[in-house]
Amino acid sequence: MAALGVVAYWRDRRDDPGVTTEVALLLTYLIGVLCVWSLPLAAALATGLTALLAGRERLHSFARHWLRPAEVRDGIVLAALVLMALPWMPDRPLWGPVLNPHTLVQLLALLLAVQALAHLSRRLLQARDAVTLSALASVFVSSTATIATPRCAGGGRRRRTRGAGRRRAATRR
Repeated sequence: MAALGVVAYWRDRRDDPGVTTEVALLLTYLIGVLCVWSLPLAAALATGLTALLAGRERLHSFARHWLRPAEVRDGIVLAALVLMALPWMPDRPLWGPVLNPHTLVQLLALLLAVQALAHLSRRLLQARDAVTLSALASVFVSSTATIATPRCAGGGRRRRTRGAGRRRAATRR
């Protein structure tokens, strides 16, 4: 199937042939092979591929006219982090109960995704709306970092229960 895609690309003599048809051919074949292993996953991938092919002109226009080359590169790095680095990280603490590489990479990917969305929203939205969305993203990021840290989350619970007695004593006076 890959050889057929290469031959079809080589025989196309247009100025800008693109590779959409060839990649769709290869992915369709791989989705067909995947049907033997997991039918729901194959159906989800087929639906995603169909949606991408249906909106390819809009996506192409968005990538050409709205995104800068650095933003495309950063998106590829984020996708590589999530799809390639995250599955390979061990999901067990290495140095004490706090440092879990899998959790750290998950948090890093989440923070980078929120930062990328805030950056794109700043470019695409009006200034007032972008500042509001950026502030909301900042609150989300800081609370996520606090919750993801095991000692901080447990410490917060302990402080709330200890503080409840103090609060009751303060209201009695």
